[in-house]
Amino acid sequence: MRISRKYAIISIVLLAAASCIPRKTYLSPAYDVVVADASGKALPTLRVSRFLEDYSTGRDADYSSDAITDLAGRTHFDAVTHWISFATEIFGCLREILQTGAHASCGSHVDVSVDANHFIESARSENTVHGRDHLKSLTIILTSCPSGDWHTCAGAVDQRAKPISPDSR
Repeated sequence: MRISRKYAIISIVLLAAASCIPRKTYLSPAYDVVVADASGKALPTLRVSRFLEDYSTGRDADYSSDAITDLAGRTHFDAVTHWISFATEIFGCLREILQTGAHASCGSHVDVSVDANHFIESARSENTVHGRDHLKSLTIILTSCPSGDWHTCAGAVDQRAKPISPDSR
């Protein structure tokens, strides 16, 4: 079966038009964050920051935000969504590649961290909630710095978080 030129052109035009229709996109899932020490004791009143940048919109948008842990060491960040077309996403990514070359980033990038002067992150566990990729639970375990100075104790504890296996909780 051979497709006529007319139907091929119509198909290409429809595909191009469909790629310009905005769709709801998650830049960041919602996060339920728990901050505790190595013994499991909740750490209240700590500032938790969500660093979020989206490189594919062509706007270099920064959606970063902060929250304070409650008495149970918990805080929450709402999901961040926006409406963007597939074409805008692709052209934003191509623009990023042309501007930065090998160091290009496409899509959104999220990092959640705790600002605690006398503690350093020693482990973290991130899981989806009820199988939904747009809702995450994050547990961050902090270890006290004996000297009280992060720069002094940073060498004693590996700066990269060690994953917690679900069995070790």
